[in-house]
Amino acid sequence: VITGARSKIVLLFFLICGPVAAVTMVVFRTQIKKTNRNFRKEMEETSARVMEMVELIPVTRAHALEHEEIDKMELQLNQVAKSGYRMDIVQANFGAVGWGVFQIFQALCLGFTGYLAIKSFITIGDIALYQSLFTTIVNQITSFIGLFPVITKGFESVTSVGEILLAQDVENNKGKIRLKKVQGNFDFQQVSFSYDSKQQVLRDLNL
Repeated sequence: VITGARSKIVLLFFLICGPVAAVTMVVFRTQIKKTNRNFRKEMEETSARVMEMVELIPVTRAHALEHEEIDKMELQLNQVAKSGYRMDIVQANFGAVGWGVFQIFQALCLGFTGYLAIKSFITIGDIALYQSLFTTIVNQITSFIGLFPVITKGFESVTSVGEILLAQDVENNKGKIRLKKVQGNFDFQQVSFSYDSKQQVLRDLNL
């Protein structure tokens, strides 16, 4: 309001900040969403594998496969680290580009108002006023676009919950006969098993 009352030309320069912020967010939006989605999926995969590993510890130890399981978990954790690193890099670039663009605009604003003062369209004191107001506007817009990665991460969390709630991976038992009792026997006769050809884990098992 203050700027508009004193100089319509400078107000027009101020109003350009909005579209510039919007363009910056649009440019980085796809990358930020993609990296957040990949990181979320890697975290979910890691959580599932940790639960699976804990449940299968007796089986793993019985078959002496601890090293194979450790290698699998190490590979998964490296994937999470890489995904998180990529996400941090994209978000850091987004913040740096936004800051750099608005610093350039602030310098342009100083040059523009200085030119107007030289041409006697505004006074020297108005330069300090407009710079102060422009700095306030830039800081607020920078804070606003800084929330964009956080909001994107929040939406990914909502998406994760939504995927679980909308999952159709449910066994349909409609119309099937309900069994009251099940009886049966399993026979293992001369069962042998090996992970490779060198050493048998089971040999001539009868049960």
